[in-house]
Amino acid sequence: MVKEFQPLLSPPPISTDEWHHVFLITIPLVLLQILEYLPLPILNMYLGHLDQSENRVVLAAGGLSSLFFTTTAYSVVIGVSTAMDALTAQAYGKGRGLELGIVLQTAALCAGVLCVPLALVTFFSGSILVALGQPADLLRWYMLEIPLVFAYEYFKRVLQGQNIVWPIVAAISAGAGVALSVGYVFVLHTSLVLSLLYPKFGRLLG
Repeated sequence: MVKEFQPLLSPPPISTDEWHHVFLITIPLVLLQILEYLPLPILNMYLGHLDQSENRVVLAAGGLSSLFFTTTAYSVVIGVSTAMDALTAQAYGKGRGLELGIVLQTAALCAGVLCVPLALVTFFSGSILVALGQPADLLRWYMLEIPLVFAYEYFKRVLQGQNIVWPIVAAISAGAGVALSVGYVFVLHTSLVLSLLYPKFGRLLG
């Protein structure tokens, strides 16, 4: 029999414990955001070492392609994957590991369905770039990144929902290292198109 002085609910957590937990989660999340966006500005610095007659054209073409891809494809990926935040956190809080797997499988199915129209939009974007005076073939290669972005965002949300962050930081660090290293070689020793495309692929190799 439960006595009257025994609380039926667990006592509220101490504020210092909450601050400690939030602080431990915040540090890797900040590093994660920095590493996700770090390759692109550094690549632009690489492009600044090209001939002055070339770097303006390359920067303009790359910026326009990245903007188009972010607006039409990447924003959809982020929107869909954000829906997993609440679902994974709820499943983890309930201690239902099987439900986490179901959420991930459902997300993978949604990604498979969405990859087709997003890839088509990206592939046939050449006419838009031509109308804007840019190379038609540059953005088409971005369609190869769509399934990689889906996979990265989904696994990131599932791990974050379980308070597992450092493996994601390690993975994105490896990807950023590969992107910056090989991107440097591509900018100085290969064609300009490859120098623009590779860092976005390399960022996801981790």
